[in-house]
Amino acid sequence: MVTLIRHSDDPYQCGTEVKDVHKIANDEKLVPRNWITHDGTYVTEAFITYAKPLIQGDVAPIMVDGIPRHICRPQIKNK
Repeated sequence: MVTLIRHSDDPYQCGTEVKDVHKIANDEKLVPRNWITHDGTYVTEAFITYAKPLIQGDVAPIMVDGIPRHICRPQIKNK
């Protein structure tokens, strides 16, 4: 299994590593408590710093008859 290894936050840079999937499958990785506010209702700036590079950006889906098509291959024209 290929995993991402973060090298830096600003700018966001990561590398890859190969891991034995049998050693990490079904393991639970909890959000560190210091990433949750004291009253437990929100996340801290440390969490936002971690998560933002992973979720920022916008990709417009390809729509077909009002339904998003997530996998699309070009049509091959018959000769």
